[in-house]
Amino acid sequence: SSRQATKEELLSKHTVEHIDLLESTEHYNDEKLEKFSSRYDSIYVHNLTYRQSLLAAGSSIELVKAVVDGRIQNGMAFVRPPGHHAMESEYSGYCFINNVAIATQYLLDKTAIQKILIVDWDIHHGQATQQMFYEDPRVLYFSIHRYEHGQFWPNLRESDFDHVGNGSGTGFNVNVPLNDTGMKNEDYMAIIHYLLIPLATEFSPDLIIVSSGYDSAIGDPKGEMLVTPACYAHITQKLMSLSCGRVVAILEGG
Repeated sequence: SSRQATKEELLSKHTVEHIDLLESTEHYNDEKLEKFSSRYDSIYVHNLTYRQSLLAAGSSIELVKAVVDGRIQNGMAFVRPPGHHAMESEYSGYCFINNVAIATQYLLDKTAIQKILIVDWDIHHGQATQQMFYEDPRVLYFSIHRYEHGQFWPNLRESDFDHVGNGSGTGFNVNVPLNDTGMKNEDYMAIIHYLLIPLATEFSPDLIIVSSGYDSAIGDPKGEMLVTPACYAHITQKLMSLSCGRVVAILEGG
């Protein structure tokens, strides 16, 4: 069931200033909303953005709770706005609150779940999710994204393959940057088979969360990749064999 996330839940991954500023936009007029949006990288804000963001984060938490409690085997949260570009204190890439990060932190703080694999197959690198768990060995973050040697958004050096985590989290951040467009099912399946599955098997997650963006799908004008719906299904099936079927997908871009 959907619900709004609480302030306490949001504060697990965002600053109070970040949350309060977004809340203040509920009362902005169009001119002020436009000015606010122009201050950040690729966002659009309207009066309902804050409430929608609370619902997206709260619904993501409720879904992972339902899986952990055994009420359902797996599930998907169809939420907007997406979240994997939302930094601790900065809005970015159509994202305001990091739904996946907040749901992940909730599980680590409030349940018996000890290890979580996040698979981010959105065409853009989830730089915010990476940053939020960069030193945490309880979270293995695995991202496949278009990179083009840093020329593709978000144009960050830390999206490259040699950014592997820090401190006790070293080795628990895995980036697979794609420097070409037109990648097909077989390219993605090779990455899953030769990289993700061996790493995930060794990590042995209690639960898997997919940052499920579909701008890598065939026909998406931004992604320019050729992945078909059947490929996403096949990857999901592979993931379900790793965590006793406990896989949660949370919608991102595309």
